Amino acid sequence: MRFLCSVATLCAPILLCTAGAAQSAEIPERPLRALTTTHQAHDISLDEAARGYPVRIRGVVTYYDPNVDPRHAALFVHDSTGSIFIGLPSRPVLPLRAGTLVEVTGVSGTGDYAPVIRNGQVRVIGNSHIPETAPRPTMAELLAGSVDGQWVEIEGIVHSVRLLPMNVTLDIFTVGGSISATAPREAAKDYDSLIDAKVQIHGNAVPLFNGNRQMVGARILFPTLNQVKVVQLPPPDPYAMPAIPVAQLLWFSPGVVLRHRAHIRGRVTLHWPGRMLCIQESTNGLCMQSPKLEKVQIGQMVDVVGFPAISEFKPTLENASFRAAEGILQLSPTPVSIQQAFRGNFDRELVRVEGELIGQDRAAGDLRSCPETQKRYQKVGGKSVPRGLKPGSFQRLCGTAEAVPFQNCPESAVLGQVLTLVLRSGDFVFSAILPKENGGFGIPSWKEGSLIRVSGICSVRMDPKTTGQGSGAVQPATVTVLLRSIDDVDVLHSPPWWTAGHALAVLSVVGAFACASFAWIFVLRRRVEEQTQAIRLSEERMRHLSQHDVLTGLPNRFLLNDRLTMALKRAGRFGPVLGVFMVDLDEFKEVNDSLGHHAGDLVLCEVAARLLRSVRQTDTVSRLGGDEFIVLLPDLHLAAEAESIASKIVAAISEPIDVEGTQVQISGSVGVCTSQEQCRDAEKLMQCADTAMYMAKANGRNRFQVYRDSIQTTRPRVSTV
Repeated sequence: MRFLCSVATLCAPILLCTAGAAQSAEIPERPLRALTTTHQAHDISLDEAARGYPVRIRGVVTYYDPNVDPRHAALFVHDSTGSIFIGLPSRPVLPLRAGTLVEVTGVSGTGDYAPVIRNGQVRVIGNSHIPETAPRPTMAELLAGSVDGQWVEIEGIVHSVRLLPMNVTLDIFTVGGSISATAPREAAKDYDSLIDAKVQIHGNAVPLFNGNRQMVGARILFPTLNQVKVVQLPPPDPYAMPAIPVAQLLWFSPGVVLRHRAHIRGRVTLHWPGRMLCIQESTNGLCMQSPKLEKVQIGQMVDVVGFPAISEFKPTLENASFRAAEGILQLSPTPVSIQQAFRGNFDRELVRVEGELIGQDRAAGDLRSCPETQKRYQKVGGKSVPRGLKPGSFQRLCGTAEAVPFQNCPESAVLGQVLTLVLRSGDFVFSAILPKENGGFGIPSWKEGSLIRVSGICSVRMDPKTTGQGSGAVQPATVTVLLRSIDDVDVLHSPPWWTAGHALAVLSVVGAFACASFAWIFVLRRRVEEQTQAIRLSEERMRHLSQHDVLTGLPNRFLLNDRLTMALKRAGRFGPVLGVFMVDLDEFKEVNDSLGHHAGDLVLCEVAARLLRSVRQTDTVSRLGGDEFIVLLPDLHLAAEAESIASKIVAAISEPIDVEGTQVQISGSVGVCTSQEQCRDAEKLMQCADTAMYMAKANGRNRFQVYRDSIQTTRPRVSTV
């Protein structure tokens, strides 16, 4: 504790008694050893920390902020062995600052992620200084939690500054990725001058966590700007930097690890204020998100500065800002065919393209993320579009094949309420979108089949499945035209009212009046037949719903019991072996907690499909509810066949499951019981299979367990840790 020896003045001891920041740990009856260093208090298991060890440490304050967390104040104390968090009430504000020498007493606690000190009492001893040096962990170490709470150093380029009334957060781009650094806001400090500066920051590494104390990210808490060392100053005027061509963004630069802001020039081709800005330089276009609300004219020359970043088919600029330059020039869209647009050569450029209107929608809410759906038939404006087109020619449209509206996918992060036009040209389907604020809800509805010409920015989205294969070149998948206003939509031709369908309708009305007296009985008979058929179909549907699971379509408990009873009767009469499996997914709750219930439903459907593929057509796979399944295997020749099928099921479930681009790894525990194990009735078979399943979980999960007479008949307790 060398830095503690530099105390300039020892103040009279001030006892700052504070109430516990959270629930106090119960003190066991038997005495617990006292913890006297931050390392001893922090580097213990959560179970040990929950026992409430008495803690008395002496160290220096590295961070104190009563406003960073609405639940409690944040206090970090450092000694020669490390650092630890002390939870304190946010009020009253204590006379603490970085460098204050304190003595802290309290008890160990679990904290939000790692062990902390609770029920803290802080006694000011004097003044010291915070450590001048700190280790520099990698991003992998920060995200692994191995340096949780410790005094560390990070180095990177400041990409943005976010100011709150009481705090400030710097977004830092480091070698390993992006991380945020937060500090109490200091008055009269120019934080914006740090943007694009290369800095070194000393602070305490803290986790981002969820409700299960699981780490989901990391950030840095630093006390003051004194802990921010500027290694490389940003340009005093980023707009004075030489402008580089748009085509040279993210070109190969030997030795470059962290990229600074780039300056580009071009003419505005699209501006959705507060959302998106697109510019064009010569024949190269670029689009970027821009929160700036100031409106600029189409054709206006602008200077843009921002950080080069990867985005879909072409690079973009993050945290971009712009200012208008002199000169306005009218830009003419380039006429292109949709086939040319799908090659990707006109991405982010101002184009004009024609197509037949096959659907339109005025979305009433925010856009959702786009599922990767290409169905056999796409329902567009009430019409079914056949699949008989070129592979990859259909644009991926948001929603299912049976649902409208169709909402655009690539711009979902920046759009709210939009008008979406779905167009077809030859074998290709594409869309055009316009936000509500730009007049998207002022466009009248047109007839489907109208020939439409749209002008706007060609936005190409890459195909994630084919890109990265072969040479590594980006492969286009979808095309969207971003409209600037309602003037970008021209109707070239509307279908005539007198069509074959309308003519047939008129003739049908005339014929109906002429033949009404002769067709009345026939019509009544047809109605009776249709109603009878509808009732029959309704009964069949209700019967199916009563016997099958709604989510997976598997037989439910009612149908399973019926088939199990019949199988037992056959086994008793003809002597074949009957097998029953109880299948339970391991740690399925983590999928719902981390990815949501929609992802959990997709996982259950995929598991059901794998179970069906793993058994015979004469077998029955049933879902009892939740993540529990029952497999019924009638007419087995040998009991050993059940074990072979159970092994196949365990292997099938353990294969990774793709859930909308995310790989989910789960496993299953299978309990196996056959009718040879003195189980001759349905209830006994189910109980034995259930007991064997819980034994499989107790033995490590991701396995199957065959029920034997020696296995206990009560459910064993399985640890959920």
